[in-house]
Amino acid sequence: LFRKMLPVIRRWPQSINRGRFAEVQAAIQTTGVPIDVETHDKLVTGLPQLEASAIGRAVDAGFNIFHTDSGEIDQLKFARYLTAHRIPWGRTDKGHLATDKDTFEEVVAARPEFNPVLEVLTVQKLSHTLVTSKRRGLRIGHDGRHRFYPAPFASSTGRSQPSGNIFALPKGARSLIQPTAGMAFGQADWKSQEVGVSAALSG
Repeated sequence: LFRKMLPVIRRWPQSINRGRFAEVQAAIQTTGVPIDVETHDKLVTGLPQLEASAIGRAVDAGFNIFHTDSGEIDQLKFARYLTAHRIPWGRTDKGHLATDKDTFEEVVAARPEFNPVLEVLTVQKLSHTLVTSKRRGLRIGHDGRHRFYPAPFASSTGRSQPSGNIFALPKGARSLIQPTAGMAFGQADWKSQEVGVSAALSG
């Protein structure tokens, strides 16, 4: 493989950095993230009740916009609510009202009254990942460590695109991370890394 790649490697320092990055990713995957398994199991068991309770609070706050069976936002009910309150709203590429969690997180900053709906979507995202999806649950080993494939260089920009990992869940789920006695846990992340890389490459 090295002999095949040799003629096309143009920036040796960059290639070495990519190799170091892959080494770090492998170490993360091998070590795993320590999880409070007991609390995790309680959360998984109680998520249906949490979701029903969150929907109840949203309805009490005047957001009668959820489908009776699925608990998801009903497009017609939501459209009526927005029209009645004269609220402009973004749409998807297919023309549907945007009802994803990210959209509501942006809206809540300007309209905090939508917070009960955001709470419902947050619980539903947790529930989908831990209970109802085909790839159900966090992968937790017998040692209480959560492991996932970090998928280094998977995106077109060369970033990782891990799936099924606790860091992709709503931030509240990170309270499940619990180091063992005498140990500490830290997470470091880059801010606007692409801008820095572009500046460096452009000189």
